[in-house]
Amino acid sequence: MKEFDVDNRAGEVSGGSVRVLPAVQGGTVLNGVYVEVSNGSLSNHTSPSDGELVAVELPTSYAERRKFLANWSEKNRATAKKGLGMSILLLPLAACGGDEGGSTATETLRLIDGYIQSGFVFRDENNDGIFQAASEASAISDASGFVQIGGTTTAPVVLDNSQDPQGRTAIDTDNPAEAFTSVLTAPGGSGVVTPLTTMVEQLIDAGETAEAAKTAVKAALGITGDVDITEIDPIASENTEVYKAGVQVAGLMSAAGGGDAGL
Repeated sequence: MKEFDVDNRAGEVSGGSVRVLPAVQGGTVLNGVYVEVSNGSLSNHTSPSDGELVAVELPTSYAERRKFLANWSEKNRATAKKGLGMSILLLPLAACGGDEGGSTATETLRLIDGYIQSGFVFRDENNDGIFQAASEASAISDASGFVQIGGTTTAPVVLDNSQDPQGRTAIDTDNPAEAFTSVLTAPGGSGVVTPLTTMVEQLIDAGETAEAAKTAVKAALGITGDVDITEIDPIASENTEVYKAGVQVAGLMSAAGGGDAGL
């Protein structure tokens, strides 16, 4: 494998005109993984046929690719601790996208019971409800309940602080004296994560379409009007009908232990 001398600060690769930057995944810099700055520059200036480079086949699955890159980084970290050299992986920009039945992007959501501060959310790429750091994006909500999270936009989002690797405590700003411990979910593409979106996601998991699930939840809770319960912020919009329905469902969840057990 050709030995490139990479300057982390400038993102330059010596011996050519290819500019790269350190790759970041889930907010963590990957050891020995770099991404080209200009699309196509790697293919224009490098070739595996010269005997100095080795072509590496990346998984096509978004989740598997994240796991592959995390493992590459971890192996480099381990060898560096032993004083051994790193294996440098140079990625084209195209390798930083991909999908799992949908596009990948950073989305902004709001966590609402009241507004949930320090809520740990992750993109449940394989829909198993279990956070996998190597392959699933995660984030923490701010004081107003807003959170930005990456991953496959069609994959559901899970709010569950019991799975936070750093053990942070979520707070419902409507009830700041107590930790918020309920587990909430929302379908991919939602703008909010609430008790109502949790009901919608459970119906989707049971085989309903997203639209049918939203219609069923609205009918069951007596919500009238043309409102999208996966998008509406009932506090900011002062929609008392949706807000009261959310309180009702949250109360049932709390009484039954929260999360999936509560619905």
